[in-house]
Amino acid sequence: MSLGYDQFLSAALNKAWKEMHNLSPEKWKNLSPEFDFKKILGRIEDVSAFENAELIYYDAFAPQIQPELWKKEMMQKMYEMLVPGGILVTYCAQGAFKRTLKEVGFQIEAHPGPGRKREITLARKPYSQFYQIDVKNDPYNSGKRIINKI
Repeated sequence: MSLGYDQFLSAALNKAWKEMHNLSPEKWKNLSPEFDFKKILGRIEDVSAFENAELIYYDAFAPQIQPELWKKEMMQKMYEMLVPGGILVTYCAQGAFKRTLKEVGFQIEAHPGPGRKREITLARKPYSQFYQIDVKNDPYNSGKRIINKI
């Protein structure tokens, strides 16, 4: 079943969109020189910290429907899964949720939401004094960023 998002995308983005959705779980796919994608299907509670994610798209049901997925411990887990500078994005924009994200260490940004959704939340794991960005010495792709612990 399609929600029709593809009608808003350019031909190139539409191709990448379809590839992402048709990708088998747990397999990496290079969608562009700057973007590798891995789909993980399953319960977030069962996912261990993995390959230092740069982006988590958190599409859980609302906190009143699945409160266990919005607890501080879950936000802490996702914070730990992200590299410095990594982003968690979600449709949830509730004040209590944003306060929890801040408490865990995220920097919060509100962005306009799609359709009837007024706002979405973007939470960024800040860089720290203990990390540096090194693009020129990336052994895999010189366009990607490498984050080294100092």
